[in-house]
Amino acid sequence: MSTILIIDDEKLLRDRLKQLFEMEDYTVFTAEDGISGLKILETEKPEVVILDVKMPGIDGVEVLKRIKDKDNCKDKGKKKNIEVIMVTGHASMETVVEILRLGAYDYVQKPVTFEELEIIVKRAIQKQQVEKELLESQIAKREWKIKHDTVLESETRYKMLFDNFSIGVLILGMEEKHYTYANGAVCEMLDYTPQELSEMDIMSIYPKDEHERIKKELLLLEEGHKKTAEDIPCLKKDNTIIYVDMNSKNIRINDKLYQINILKDITLSKQLSQEKEEMQKQITISSRLASLGEMSSGIAHEINNPLYIISLNLETLEGEFSKSEINKNPIISEAFKALTTSTERITKIINGLRSYTHFDESMDKMDINDVINASVNILKSMYAKEFIVFEMNLHASNPTILGNWGLFQQIMMNFFSNSKYAMKNMSKGKINIITKVISDLVVIEISDSGCGIPEDKIYKIFDPFFTTKPIGEGSGIGLNLVHSIVNKMHGHIKVDSKIGVGTTFTITFPTYEKAQLLEEDNTATNIIKSQEKKGMALIVDDEKDIRGLIS
Repeated sequence: MSTILIIDDEKLLRDRLKQLFEMEDYTVFTAEDGISGLKILETEKPEVVILDVKMPGIDGVEVLKRIKDKDNCKDKGKKKNIEVIMVTGHASMETVVEILRLGAYDYVQKPVTFEELEIIVKRAIQKQQVEKELLESQIAKREWKIKHDTVLESETRYKMLFDNFSIGVLILGMEEKHYTYANGAVCEMLDYTPQELSEMDIMSIYPKDEHERIKKELLLLEEGHKKTAEDIPCLKKDNTIIYVDMNSKNIRINDKLYQINILKDITLSKQLSQEKEEMQKQITISSRLASLGEMSSGIAHEINNPLYIISLNLETLEGEFSKSEINKNPIISEAFKALTTSTERITKIINGLRSYTHFDESMDKMDINDVINASVNILKSMYAKEFIVFEMNLHASNPTILGNWGLFQQIMMNFFSNSKYAMKNMSKGKINIITKVISDLVVIEISDSGCGIPEDKIYKIFDPFFTTKPIGEGSGIGLNLVHSIVNKMHGHIKVDSKIGVGTTFTITFPTYEKAQLLEEDNTATNIIKSQEKKGMALIVDDEKDIRGLIS
């Protein structure tokens, strides 16, 4: 069983790391500051010390010096075989070089996950085991002594320091203009071998449009100067792009000028940040839609009251006229008929608006044809003014699915709106709606005679915030919302489009009976997943606040 000492002034962090490492069968000691940690080292001999750089009293760098000082060893002439992992929020290039020069095994920058820290600890312990085996033989002892007596500034010494880093290290020979060293982490990051990197042009790992920036920021760096460059795109061997933050410094080793580049892969965190921003935009849009829905629902309610009075009075007048000779007047009779038809039409539109603005997302048995008819009734008069007609061929059996009326009506409204936009420059247009039942599937086809979608953009149309419309005319959220709703109802959606011919969306849902079985299967699967779920990750920000646990 391996032993770890954690020295950090944050109690919650110490306790959580202790809990997580003990779950992995480590023996863990903790100390709240450097003095307490050094006292523990007088009686205990951990394989690994996890040491915070910034602490009250003596800082982490001073504690590192004392740990590595031979005079602190209990056995004279022997050095404690302890690997030290430094943890810091803001590490300058000078600090990094200094802690490595003093003999730290590695360092990590906050925020750091428990999984990342555990990997580094395991590597440190494995390194100790290898060193122990080497020291058991006389030849290995001599080789080890020669390596430790080598001048610290030598090229060999720096390579030894960087070999086991979990972050990428790439050393550039400034005179030869080629990479003289690449550690395992950077090779894994870029998918190149050290030999391949040493033989290639130094700019090959960057996209062409970044070459001028790289030359300006890094290659013109003067001796002794340092540079931090953020969000730099790098090309992997397969030409995919990753993003790194790079700390660079020019130093002289054995009278030769080198540039040490320390690379941290931020691709995942960049993606998460972008997704968070997009999610925030989506939440904002959803909030606005909800407000609009509430307003529309209120308007529909207000219209419905006077409409009800109009309908009652029409019935009364019609009854009175039927008793008199006026009823025989064809003009008055047609007028009554037109008024009655119009009030019925307004009622259908209001009912459609009410269902469209109803944000209850519960699922129940739903007649597809009813929702389609209600959606068309809301829009057909408005679309007719622009010479767009609806043609419907709905299955006679009134197919049902497990769905939500309001959500499904949002799907219809999105499709109709996009079809109308696609036909805006045409003298007339047609939206065709077909429903079918095939075995235990309900199929809805919605097609238009619009301009069509370009082939190179069709695969992006369901991506959030992607739109082919000009700025200000489209948010890019509609079809992404449609895709999410369809998935929620166990459905599948596909699109076929030809430029100048039109676009057809085909949505397939399981029948209500089939969907109920799928819901039962999902419930059972979720129970199993929740039982199997385990593991926690600790996230610490730059101010040492514990943001939370990721399970």
